[in-house]
Amino acid sequence: MVKDNAIQNPEDRLFLEYLMKGDDFFKIEIYWQAVGWYKKAVELRPDNEEARQKLRECVAKKKEESKAIVYILITAVVIIGILIIVLR
Repeated sequence: MVKDNAIQNPEDRLFLEYLMKGDDFFKIEIYWQAVGWYKKAVELRPDNEEARQKLRECVAKKKEESKAIVYILITAVVIIGILIIVLR
């Protein structure tokens, strides 16, 4: 990839900024934010395979995260239900 200071085209700068912000959020595992930035990059450069791949990967991570949250919530509800029954 080209260094930031070598890019003169404002649209290219914006594209790289979107990718870098997506990367920053991806690194700290805030996937919903990363998805938003990668989507902006893809909207700006729909033919850019790197941006499209990062978006796909991030969407997959976000789905995994959502599944984990659902499993945790279901487990918590079951445990609370058991405790209610046992403590009556």
